[in-house]
Amino acid sequence: MNCKQLIPGKQAKLTRVVACQGAVQLASAVAAMRTVDGQSTDDVEVENHLLVHDLSAPEGQIEEFARCIFELANKVESWKTQRFVPLADCVRLQSELARKNQRPLCLLSDYTGIENCDQLYVGQNNKFVPTWLRHSFSDAKHICFGDGIAVNFTNTYYRPKEYLSREAKQPWLKRARRGVKSAIKRILGMQSQQNSVEYSTDFDLHCLLLKNLFDQKLSNVTEINARHFMELFESFAEDFSSLAPVAHAELSQLRESPGTNV
Repeated sequence: MNCKQLIPGKQAKLTRVVACQGAVQLASAVAAMRTVDGQSTDDVEVENHLLVHDLSAPEGQIEEFARCIFELANKVESWKTQRFVPLADCVRLQSELARKNQRPLCLLSDYTGIENCDQLYVGQNNKFVPTWLRHSFSDAKHICFGDGIAVNFTNTYYRPKEYLSREAKQPWLKRARRGVKSAIKRILGMQSQQNSVEYSTDFDLHCLLLKNLFDQKLSNVTEINARHFMELFESFAEDFSSLAPVAHAELSQLRESPGTNV
């Protein structure tokens, strides 16, 4: 654990930031957190922050899906802050980083209120929010919990996704002119190049259910006990009927149908 400036006789404080993009990824993140917790005997006060991003859901249901994830998260952990980052915000934030030469951490603090991080839990490297967090909290311990049920491809497989705004879709000649102007400004020292959110540095630790899947040959891997997932999914299922009544009703109907195995 990255517990700096410990005071004898006093409890240390650990700030953790988690970014996930779905309910299954939330389970993977919490399972990874519990795995890392089990490796330490330190008595620490923990402060958790949750960012939900890049949700896949039918149109008009994204906000509801985010609220559902927050409710599930509250069942298994305590969080100081929770925030959903919609696609429109990703477009705007990436645009601000590119045009205003604003430091990633300053923009992150203004947007989320999160100012520091000791442990950063993310699933992938190909999304804007995780790479933005990794760039902002470069001194934190970066922990990868994979995609899906703690399964992850190699770090070099993914590239951060560029969220294009309407201006990015303008005619190529107009974009080319703007690119030339930016290049001239950089040459003259009028424009900083600190706006990139790409982050290719390897993770400090991978917490995965299956070690070195896809011939990864990773040395910094800790295997997650499958028991953590069983406990988390059981906890999630307790209130499934109230959190997702339509889906619960459809599943119940399927169970009663002949020839199904639900």
